[in-house]
Amino acid sequence: MMEVAAKLIKRAGDLIRGIDYGYLQPLRVKYADGGVLLAMQIQSALRNETAVIRIKSDGLVVVNESQVGSSYGTRSLGRLLEKDERDKREIIIVGEPSISGRKIATFVEGLNTGYLKEINILQGCAMVFIKDYNLLQMLHRSEVPTVKLSPKLELTDQGIKDLSNFFKRFPSLLRDFRWFNPIQRTVVVKLACMKLLDGIFNFWEVLGPEGKTRLLDDLSKIDAELISRNTNAHQSYIKSSGKDESSNVAQIKGQLSLPIMDDIPDFSTHDLKQQGVPLAKQMAKMAAAGRKYKASGKLGVVIMAAGAAARFGQGPKALVKVDGKRSFMQIAAEDVREASRAVKKDIHLFVMVSPLNWEVIKRHFNDNEYFGLDPEKVIFFEQSDILPKILPSGNLALTINKRGIDFAPTGHGSIIKAMKIQILAKCRELGIKTLLIKNIDNLGSTVRDASYDEVLGFHLGRINSGRRLTVELVWPKVAVDPITQKKKLLDKGGGAMSLDGRNVLVELLAVPAELTALMAKKEQPFNTLSMTAEVEAIEKADPEIFPWYITHKDFTVGVAAQFRRYQFEQLLGDFTHQEPTNFVIVEREGEKGRFIAVKLPKDMSKAAEAFLTMENLKDGK
Repeated sequence: MMEVAAKLIKRAGDLIRGIDYGYLQPLRVKYADGGVLLAMQIQSALRNETAVIRIKSDGLVVVNESQVGSSYGTRSLGRLLEKDERDKREIIIVGEPSISGRKIATFVEGLNTGYLKEINILQGCAMVFIKDYNLLQMLHRSEVPTVKLSPKLELTDQGIKDLSNFFKRFPSLLRDFRWFNPIQRTVVVKLACMKLLDGIFNFWEVLGPEGKTRLLDDLSKIDAELISRNTNAHQSYIKSSGKDESSNVAQIKGQLSLPIMDDIPDFSTHDLKQQGVPLAKQMAKMAAAGRKYKASGKLGVVIMAAGAAARFGQGPKALVKVDGKRSFMQIAAEDVREASRAVKKDIHLFVMVSPLNWEVIKRHFNDNEYFGLDPEKVIFFEQSDILPKILPSGNLALTINKRGIDFAPTGHGSIIKAMKIQILAKCRELGIKTLLIKNIDNLGSTVRDASYDEVLGFHLGRINSGRRLTVELVWPKVAVDPITQKKKLLDKGGGAMSLDGRNVLVELLAVPAELTALMAKKEQPFNTLSMTAEVEAIEKADPEIFPWYITHKDFTVGVAAQFRRYQFEQLLGDFTHQEPTNFVIVEREGEKGRFIAVKLPKDMSKAAEAFLTMENLKDGK
């Protein structure tokens, strides 16, 4: 008798707790329209397979996307749910084949009454997903695996099943998931549903608090939708270990052909083809216009130094020593210093870094007293967009020490977005109207000498014709294949192409193979990645529509295919697809040389020698 009384007292306590949670009536598991028990309706829909059961805030019960009924009792669940977006809040149960309609009905009744024994009936046969904090405390007191979802997150039944399978594999992660902040929860759920997290949490249980925090912080930086779109778009490349470039080629919309050469003057031969003006006078006139403009303070120099130097393995490429003494960054900074001294006017230097190298590059300037530049005239800005690298399996890649996500900068194309957000307002404030944008690894793209004065003067003369962007090209280096006797390009990067009848830049990875072969055969001009742009043209550009390409760096050559890491990039050349562009062919090396690029470590020695020779010639030594 006393045992019965104790049970009644406990039951009463559970009922009181249920009232405290906001439920004012126990569950009546009667089908609203026909007097059939809801449990039986659910049972008939389960079909002895893994099922997704959704219980809506209005009492509607859906099993595997089919409505099975609505109970009086489950309607009372809506009283507990928060008013904000109540119609989006629901309880989702992923049931194993062993689950039954009776167990589900008993579980829901337990939610109404707060009776844990009834809630725990799903232990071992289901995982519960909730979209309301008010239910969180009750379910976390139970033995039923529970995952809190955002009400704004809409997941299909298959997505819910995938998420359930994911958490089953990592019970320690499920245990900690309740402590994640909303951003962390949302990104983990999205990436798990996209099946991008295989292997990411294999080491979760052995990570300390600091390691877990870093991993979650890294995941919170990821744009899940963007990485999913890019991964899906480039499946052919990933599955072929980088051999199938068709997905990159597909990013170029329109008809590609060889460039229209009549629209590209050749400075390397001084063949400007202009009406009756003596050649020497014409070149001198452009050079004088360029020098005068530099002295006006309207020119700024932008150096792209956000690369991680994956091929070099020595930290940021900007800090790699070129001649055993000077880094790429030192050479570029000293060039701006000398240009400023030559025109007796400070030229502002804008340095684009990334979150991965910001601190070391800034320290490099501080340690070397800004290489003689006025620190107030050196402005750092950040290529803030980074994306995780992708494994051939299609999953996100971890760092070598397995304690964070392996991120990579998103290519030089993201400089347009970074400039629009971070430096264009400063340019307007300073009266800067024109920017020379160049890559850190092009040793030839100097500012201080006549080679750029001529390019700048040429650019200024074309602005009134509506072309506010000028790209420097060079004739390519080619070699003859000893077996096929066909020419092949030795330069890395892209070149000028005609897209629907207008010259633009296109990276070779996006050029069909047969057209690349024709470019080599006819030795078409190649891109130096040095461009002079009006600030107004950059303001007008829309970087959001730049396409995304996939690539892997040369340092992975020879590594087993399953360990390669791919990265997504946007390319600056696509700016020319939006803005009418001047193209001009410049000399590679020598007194007026403008292109000595260092892409691979094996190129360094020869490039350093060529640069020192060119530097002496430009300085009149």
